[in-house]
Amino acid sequence: MEWFSHDIPIGLSLFAILFKIVGVILFIPLVPWFTRFLQKLFPEKSTVLGLSVEHVDPEVPEAALVAIKKDSIKLLKKVFKYIMNVWSVDEQSLLHNHDVSTLLAEQVVFDEQVLDRQYKMIKTIEENLISFGAHIKRHTHKISYDEEISSLYHIVSVSVYAAKYMKDIRENIVSLEEDDKSWLYNQYQIFRMDLVKLYIAISEIINGQYSDEIVKEMITLVGDIKEADNRFLSSLSKDISKQKLDQYDLSDVLHINRYVYLSSLSIIEAVKDLLLTPEEKKIFEQLQ
Repeated sequence: MEWFSHDIPIGLSLFAILFKIVGVILFIPLVPWFTRFLQKLFPEKSTVLGLSVEHVDPEVPEAALVAIKKDSIKLLKKVFKYIMNVWSVDEQSLLHNHDVSTLLAEQVVFDEQVLDRQYKMIKTIEENLISFGAHIKRHTHKISYDEEISSLYHIVSVSVYAAKYMKDIRENIVSLEEDDKSWLYNQYQIFRMDLVKLYIAISEIINGQYSDEIVKEMITLVGDIKEADNRFLSSLSKDISKQKLDQYDLSDVLHINRYVYLSSLSIIEAVKDLLLTPEEKKIFEQLQ
């Protein structure tokens, strides 16, 4: 104590260090109990996404990449479900009935909250897949794995963009559907018809019905998308004066057409990277 009184700062420092050491020693036996207490207080939330990546160790890259690819297909299907629902089409009916005219007649209006939840789920899946891909990268240094993960990132990104394009025009779509001008309502039905046909074709491709001619079928789909865009612009230029469309009508329908076009091509881009081999991708890009 006499030594401490001569050098108070050093004495206080030594006392603080000794106090911390004793505190740590006393607390160590309590760590297991405290851990259990915190786990009970803040239980881990169980996931409801049903993703393959939830059951795979990211330290096993081969299995992890297969899981991400499976979940990318699941994400793409959810995106298409969302798109169909935005356009008042029940995608479940498409699984049993490919008669487009019948499907279009059965218009099902989905609540805005339902659509919001669907889009939120899409974004949540995107976040989970991106995060899981980052975990894989931390556990592998192979260039081939990095390239495959980057490709899967791209698939996830363009799939979500396909949904976002539709999210951004939801109000425009409702206005188009409710418009009393026959040309605009007919155009609304044409958009729906083109998207339903695309959904059916993409579903058949994913399910392997065009395994031998997948490149040919996808090139045909790209041609159909571009033809629909040209057909719309041609029809608009011919009928714009006859239909007496105001600037708001024009703005809405042009906006919708552009985003339907971009969303459809995003779907094609995702399917291309998901299902085509490198050689098939080269052929596709050369011929489209």
